[in-house]
Amino acid sequence: MKKKKTLFILIGVLLGALIITGGSIMLHQIFGKAEPVTRLESLTLHLSGMRVTEEYEILPSEGGYTLSRYEMVYGEGTAKRRLTDSAACSSEEVLALLNDCQVMKWDGFDGPHPKGVLDGTMFRFDARVNDGKSIQAQGSQNFPKHFHDFEQGLYTLLSEKGETHGV
Repeated sequence: MKKKKTLFILIGVLLGALIITGGSIMLHQIFGKAEPVTRLESLTLHLSGMRVTEEYEILPSEGGYTLSRYEMVYGEGTAKRRLTDSAACSSEEVLALLNDCQVMKWDGFDGPHPKGVLDGTMFRFDARVNDGKSIQAQGSQNFPKHFHDFEQGLYTLLSEKGETHGV
């Protein structure tokens, strides 16, 4: 009986400390109550693998957002971004994709490379939403929930609405 009481007190203290120190984001990740994205200020998704390094970027534009995909081109000791595709997207499309994939819950995700996996994809996600809130996540062959849905959504928007640039 005394052990149960001590355990409940310990859990209460830990939850209280999380809330007081700003750990409410962590509680949102655990309990699934993240606020929705209502405004996107900027978003960058950097993906790198053995053969391809690409970057997706979403920025506000007149009437909505511009989604761009860049390929990293290496040469002469430097890396340069080369625009490969872009698409004009409505605010509704972009916000729906962000909220359907629950990107607010990704904040703080740090997925270490799994043991025994020799290859894979590394990612870095950085977004500014809702008047200055930062969402940052990264991983190596280890992704947050709905990451692949998000990646597929970007690809779909580009293939349905986009135009190809000099590739």
